[in-house]
Amino acid sequence: MIIKVKNIKASLVIALIMLALSSLVVISPFATLQFALFAFIIFPPILLIAAAVGGEITALFGFIVLFISGLIKTDMAFALPLSLFQIPMLVVWIFCLYKKAQYSRAISMVFASYICSVLMLFVYARLINTGFSASNLAQSSIETLDAQPQRDVLLYALTNAGLLSLDALPQGVPIFDDSMAGVVLMPHARKELFSQLLIRLEVLFRALPTTLLTGESIMLANCGTALALHIGRRYDNSLKEGDFQLPGMMSFTKWTLSPTLKKAMGVLFIGFLISLFVPRGKLYTAGKMMYTVLGTLLSIQGLSLVAFFVSNFAKRFYLKLLLMLLLYLIFTNSLAWIGLFDLIFKFRSRRKPSNYNRQEEL
Repeated sequence: MIIKVKNIKASLVIALIMLALSSLVVISPFATLQFALFAFIIFPPILLIAAAVGGEITALFGFIVLFISGLIKTDMAFALPLSLFQIPMLVVWIFCLYKKAQYSRAISMVFASYICSVLMLFVYARLINTGFSASNLAQSSIETLDAQPQRDVLLYALTNAGLLSLDALPQGVPIFDDSMAGVVLMPHARKELFSQLLIRLEVLFRALPTTLLTGESIMLANCGTALALHIGRRYDNSLKEGDFQLPGMMSFTKWTLSPTLKKAMGVLFIGFLISLFVPRGKLYTAGKMMYTVLGTLLSIQGLSLVAFFVSNFAKRFYLKLLLMLLLYLIFTNSLAWIGLFDLIFKFRSRRKPSNYNRQEEL
C-alpha cells in the first residue's frame, strides 16, 4: 500500500519544517522537556499533515528525524518509546487515506489509535521504570536549568511575570549578589525559586496523561484530522475544481456541537462540579478529566467562531491558518468562553462573512 506523493513541492516544504523543528530539540539546552513537548503535542498533527500531503514516505521521514533528534539529546530508553508512540496513529491514518474513509470514521479511528498509544506508552513507562515520570522529568529540567549561564536571569524573569515568588523569604534577607555584575541571585534565593519551579513542573507533568487522554486526543482527532485532510486535498492535483470539500464534513466556519454532544456536556459539567467537593481520589481525577473534555469541546466551538470572523478580513488560506494558530496558542482558555457564548446566542446563524467563499474556508 503506497500513497503517491500528490505534490512534490508541498512534500518537500513539510519535510523541511519537520527537519527544522527536530533541529530545535538538538540545539535546545532543555532537550528532555522539549523533546517530550514535541513528541506529544507538536509532531502528531504535523505527521498527519505530512501523510496527507506526501504519503507514508514523508511521514516516515518526520518520524525518523524526530527519533534521531531525541536520540542525540536524550537516550534510547526515552527517545524510542516517544517516537514509536506515533506509529499506531500514523498507520491508522494512512489506512484511512488509502481507503478514502469518511471524515467521521477517520476521526474515530485516529482518536482510538491515539488513546491506545498513550495508554501503552504510560504502561510501558511503569513496567520498565524508566526516567519517564513526572518527578524525574521535572528534576531533569531543573538540573538542566541550573547548568545554564543565564539561569538567574530566567528565574528573575519568571518572578517578575508572577509565576514564581520570593515572598517566602524573611524580610531584609538579601536577594541579589551585589558583588557580581548583572542579575546574580543569592544561593538561598535561587534555592527557593528552584523549589517552586520544581513543584510547578511536577504538577504539569502529572497532568500530562489525563491531558493526552482527553483534551489533546479530541483536538488531534477533530481539528488535526480536518486540517490534514484539507491541506492534503488542496495539493492533490488529481482533484477536479470544486472537489475541495472534506467528505461528510461541513465547513469549519459553520461547525457547531451536535445536539447529542450538547446533552452529554451536561453530564460532564455535573462530573466537574462533583470534583470540586472531593479533594482527592478517583472521583477528583474523573471530574478533572470531564472538565478537560468539556473545555476542549467548547474550545473547538470557539475556534470555529474565530475562523468565522477571520474569514471576514483574511482571504489567503495560510494567513487565516496562522491567525487562528496564534489566537489558539495565546488565548486558549478564552476560546472555551467564546464557544459557550456561541452556543447560547448562535451568532453565526444571523450573518455570513462579507467575503464568504467556500473554496477558501478552513
